[in-house]
Amino acid sequence: MPENFSKKLENLKNRYNPESSYLYESLKDMDSTKLSYINTPDVYVRSAMSAVDDKFTSDIIQAGNNVKTHLSRSLEDVIYEFQGSVMTNTHIKANSDIDLLVISDKFYKVPPRTDLESLMDGFILTPSQKNVVQGLINTPSFIGNSNEVLLDNRLKTEKTLQANYDDCDITKTKCVRIFNKNLKKPVEAVIACYEDDVFSIKNFREKKYRGIKIYEKNIGTGKTDHPFYTIDCINEKSANTNGRLKKMIRFLKNFMYDSDYEYNELKSFGINIICYNIETYKYSSIHYIGLLFVIQEQLQKVCDDIGYMASLTSIDGSEKLFYDNSGNFLIKKYSEVIQLNKELNELLNEIYSNFKNAI
Repeated sequence: MPENFSKKLENLKNRYNPESSYLYESLKDMDSTKLSYINTPDVYVRSAMSAVDDKFTSDIIQAGNNVKTHLSRSLEDVIYEFQGSVMTNTHIKANSDIDLLVISDKFYKVPPRTDLESLMDGFILTPSQKNVVQGLINTPSFIGNSNEVLLDNRLKTEKTLQANYDDCDITKTKCVRIFNKNLKKPVEAVIACYEDDVFSIKNFREKKYRGIKIYEKNIGTGKTDHPFYTIDCINEKSANTNGRLKKMIRFLKNFMYDSDYEYNELKSFGINIICYNIETYKYSSIHYIGLLFVIQEQLQKVCDDIGYMASLTSIDGSEKLFYDNSGNFLIKKYSEVIQLNKELNELLNEIYSNFKNAI
């Protein structure tokens, strides 16, 4: 049964101001001029791949900066950084917020001293890298309780944001979420600290490579992420393909949001990994409809090739996409990829049917 793309398109148009220009290159296997530009599935695809308008992005960054301004009056020894899809311009209007990292500058985490000494004795580091390790060994350890510092930052963040925002949710363990009613944008303040793990050390502790540990209220810090490295990788790879990587990411986010199926496990994190791992030669110079075939081929590969599926990891290499930290297979997330592939095939069939009727 054909999808109701008129409804999907209307929902999308209510969120977006599509770009004024699109790629109108020829498809290898079909004459793209036969595609009707008023064809609903075709228009939906182009719109779903488009970046949000500049004002939307400007407003959401301003909302984040407003939170930073409020917190700067009550917090000391912290560094503020943005992370997430806004920083790669892959955010969509359906469910965008901005993450403001509130990073303690009083301490940073490093591997245990015994591990650092093992790195010094091994052969995996260059002399320059070993100098970085020796500097960490020689640096006095933080005397205080790091979790108490982070908890204090969390409690002060809650108090400050509750005083400045009517809509402030402090129940989430990993963030304090506010909604700026003037700008109509949500912001999540995330308490965190730096970690200089081996990945950071090998790259001389440059900001791009430094790890981030998020503090969960009354629990402590969890796994290490490298958000700045991930942001840089997506931006660079997309720039090398004239923005096509970001178009694919945006399309899948919108497509999942507009689906009648409720996707609960396959989040932006997974979409980024799936699209990022597509070889760029497959899409670096093709028409926007052609990008759908590239995405579908990738989803099909994930569904059919167990070895490939199992190999997919986060862009920084720290986390498997379909396995948890204990090695358990995330069957629900995998089943959502199967569902997404099925829905994309239906869209492609609808576009192809309209193409044949236009000939």
